[in-house]
Amino acid sequence: DTIKSGLQNAVWPGRLQRIPRPDLQPGWDFYFDGAHNDSGAIVLADWIASQNRPVHVICAMKADKNPDDFIATLAPAAASITPLSGLPGMIDPAHIAAL
Repeated sequence: DTIKSGLQNAVWPGRLQRIPRPDLQPGWDFYFDGAHNDSGAIVLADWIASQNRPVHVICAMKADKNPDDFIATLAPAAASITPLSGLPGMIDPAHIAAL
């Protein structure tokens, strides 16, 4: 029971972490998720699909990652995917946008 309770109440910063943003419109939420591999993309896509409202993804990926399968997993669940630009060591946002 102790292990079960611990797992159920675990908090992992960066895993679907709600970030308070008073500047957002009422009813909007901002979450941070550090998903960076295919397994993380599956979990994130499942969560997005469970929200029963549009979820817009802002995405940046390190240059040593392969975005093709990651984005292909998220795209059907997300209302939109917006790549970030201008970050050193990151994949060209035009490549992510083309997926």
